[in-house]
Parts: sequence; structure tokens; C-alpha cells
Amino acid sequence: DKSSPLQMVFKMVNENDQAVNVTFNVHYFLDGIQKEKNGVSKFCIKARKTANGRFNGLVFSTVNISNAQIKREAFDWELDDVQIEKINACPN
Repeated sequence: DKSSPLQMVFKMVNENDQAVNVTFNVHYFLDGIQKEKNGVSKFCIKARKTANGRFNGLVFSTVNISNAQIKREAFDWELDDVQIEKINACPN
């Protein structure tokens, strides 16, 4: 649906021999000014596995930024507060 909000779909690969918890924030900018921020996102990725897309909850969209604004060159996004912690196993 062309009126649906545009979404970013992430893919994360864990190349470690242990599971990892990954946490981060996604910030959205327009004309160099932060307009939105997703809350802290936290994901567990099993050892030597890939997490991607909707199945793993790695889909992000804005609330107050239109599709037209997102398509402008003045739109940007970034990840920050990225933390990766090795753990024994992901909870089921």
C-alpha cells in the first residue's frame, strides 16, 4: 500500500560462537535535526545465526515523519548506544 509508512528492515548476523544480546536506539533526522527516536531495541541472536526482518522484529518506522519527507535527501537515520553482549543462550 503506497500510503503505508515506509519501513527499514534490518538484518543482523552473529558470527560469534556464543549467542549475543544486541541493544541500540534508532534516531531519525530531517534537515540535520532529530525528529524522532525509537526506544531502546533489544534482540537476542543465537550463535552463528542471522536475525532479519519481521520474524525477528527488526522492522522500524517513523510515526511523525511522512513518506515524502523520508524520500528527501534531507532525511537521515543513525544507530547509537549500540551494545553487544555475549551470553550463554537466548531465552525461548
